[in-house]
Amino acid sequence: MPRLRVLATNDLLGSFHPWPTSYGRLPGGVAIRETVRRLRSGAPTLWADAGDFAQGGVISTLTGGLGGFTAMDELGPDVVAAGNHEFDWGTATARQGARLMRAPVLCANHPASGLPATATFAVGGLAVGVVGCTTPALYDLIRERPAVPLEDLGDVIRQAVRDLRGGGCDVVVAVVHDGVDWEPVAAGGARPLPARFGTVIGTWAHLVDVIVAGHTLGRWIGTLRGTPVLQPWAFGQEIGVADFDGALAPARVYGVAPAGPGTAAPWDGHGAELVAAARARTVGTLDRPLRNQLAVDHSLPGYVADAITRANDCAGALYGCWEIATGQPPLDGVLAWLGAGEVTEADVLRLVPYLDDSVVTFELTEADLARLSSRTDLVIRAPRTGGRLAMTRYAATEIAAFLNRTPAFEPAPTGVRDSLRRTLTEGNSRK
Repeated sequence: MPRLRVLATNDLLGSFHPWPTSYGRLPGGVAIRETVRRLRSGAPTLWADAGDFAQGGVISTLTGGLGGFTAMDELGPDVVAAGNHEFDWGTATARQGARLMRAPVLCANHPASGLPATATFAVGGLAVGVVGCTTPALYDLIRERPAVPLEDLGDVIRQAVRDLRGGGCDVVVAVVHDGVDWEPVAAGGARPLPARFGTVIGTWAHLVDVIVAGHTLGRWIGTLRGTPVLQPWAFGQEIGVADFDGALAPARVYGVAPAGPGTAAPWDGHGAELVAAARARTVGTLDRPLRNQLAVDHSLPGYVADAITRANDCAGALYGCWEIATGQPPLDGVLAWLGAGEVTEADVLRLVPYLDDSVVTFELTEADLARLSSRTDLVIRAPRTGGRLAMTRYAATEIAAFLNRTPAFEPAPTGVRDSLRRTLTEGNSRK
C-alpha cells in the first residue's frame, strides 16, 4: 500500500450534475465522490482541487455563487485553491463562500482576498503542507480590480515552502490555478504544450513534492521540471493520482476516470432541487445540435449572435466561442453544446452561467470589421459597412482593446439568457 496518496481535480465548473455532452455524459459529483472513496480506501489520502469549482450553471447562478461553494463542500475535497471564477461575484463573496466550506480555500498570491496561504494536514502519520495560489492573470479575468496587486507566484510559493518545511512538514503540495497549455491536432484531441507552465514552475518545482494544476483545461499527468504534476481532464472527467512509496518518493502518477458515459447518477447534494426544477422546464426545441465552433453551419456562437441581434433590434452582433460557458475545445461540447430536441432552462443556465449576461451595443466601422475578421474565435453577423452591433459587455471591452479603442458602448435592453429564451420559445432552430 502507498504510504501517501495525493488526489487531484480541477475546473469542475459546476459539473456536480452529470450533464450531457456532444460525446456522451460527464461523470458528475456522485461518481466523483464514490471514486474518491474507493481511492481513499487504498492509502492515506489527501484530495486537493485546483480551483474554478464554484461557477458553472444552475447552482451557482441561482444562488449568487454561494451554492457552488456549498456543493463543493459536500463533494468533500480536503483542500482547494481559489481559481479566477471563485472571485466572479467579488472578493467579499469569495470569502463568504470559503466560510461555508470545511476544506481550506487557499490563495497565497492574492493578499486582498483575505484567504489563507497554506494549510497543514495529518495524513497517515505524515505532516502534509499545502500552498495554494490563484492564476497570475486573475485581474484580467474578473470585473473587480482590488487596489492591492497580486504577489509574485514564485516568491510566495518559495516562502510558503520554507515555512511549511520549517514547521516540520514531511510532504509539500503546491496547488496552482495555472497549468499546461495545448493545441488541437488534426486527428482530434489535443497536444500538450508544457513549455510555458514549465517556465512558471521552473524556479520552485524542485522545492515541492507534487504540483496540482488546472485553469488551462489541458491535461498533464506526469513529470515536469523533475516534479510530478497532476492536471487531469477538467469537469470531473478524471482524477489525478500520485502514490508515494515508503521513502516518500513518487512511485506512480496516473489518472482515473470516475465513470463511463451514461452510467452517472444525478447529483444528490446541495442544489439538487434547483437542477431538477431547471431540467424540468422546457424553453424550446432545436432541429439539430449546435456546437461551439465557428466553421460549421450549426454554430452555437452564431445562434447566440442571431438571438441577441433580434432581441435587441440591432443590425448585427458579435459573439465569441470563449463566451459560451466553457468547452474543452478539442472535444467541443463538454458544457458548451446543445443537442437536438428539447432545450431546458438548465441548458440556458449552463451555457450562460456568469454573473453579468448583459448586452451592449458598440459602433464598429468597415475597417474594424476587416480587422476582426482575422480572428478565429469570433462570429460576426454584421453588414459589411459596419454600424452599431450587439455584443456582451465583456466582449465589447475585449474587442475595444483588440482594436486599440476606448470602449464607447451603450446598454441594450435584453441580456444573453433572455435573448436565448426568446429565440428558443419562438421555435427558431436556425441552422
